[in-house]
Amino acid sequence: MSEYSAPVGAPIWFDLVSSDPERAAEFYHEIFGWELATPPQEKFGGYQNFTLNGKQIAGLAP
Repeated sequence: MSEYSAPVGAPIWFDLVSSDPERAAEFYHEIFGWELATPPQEKFGGYQNFTLNGKQIAGLAP
């Protein structure tokens, strides 16, 4: 298991819900540089993960 260090009180994970996941992914990529790391996981309702600098940092659900 990898170790992650963040300042006390800093957010370390975000779950985003969007009616337009493709557009949301483009928005977060343009604003924060987040990359989609996984294709939509149908067994999890289309959930996907974002990464930043190789670390998973957020999820996206339709």
